[in-house]
Amino acid sequence: MKKTPAQNSKKKLGLLDLDLKKIDEVIIGDPKKPGVWLRLMESPSGKRYIQSYSSLSKDWIITSRHNVEENWQGWKDTYARIYTRKQRGSPVERKLQMDRPTKNPRGSKRKTNSGNT
Repeated sequence: MKKTPAQNSKKKLGLLDLDLKKIDEVIIGDPKKPGVWLRLMESPSGKRYIQSYSSLSKDWIITSRHNVEENWQGWKDTYARIYTRKQRGSPVERKLQMDRPTKNPRGSKRKTNSGNT
């Protein structure tokens, strides 16, 4: 029986087959078909890795072995920024805000390369 991505925590690292323990997980996008699906994993020796799920190969790939804590915190911050923005207003409100014309702060016309203003 084929394992699902969430069940498949055994990864081949070099010549060793290690059991990695999942510490944390970040899913950006729809949970059924995520855009970015990352896991923070720890080996029995205490080393930490960041894995991302590849929908092409249907497998977990180690994406980060160095500066893992900094990289993981960056992904957590990105996740927080995306989801706090989504909670601020409905998609319709955001679309209306983006469709508004912007004013030039100086009030002058836009300059072109041809010299005509």
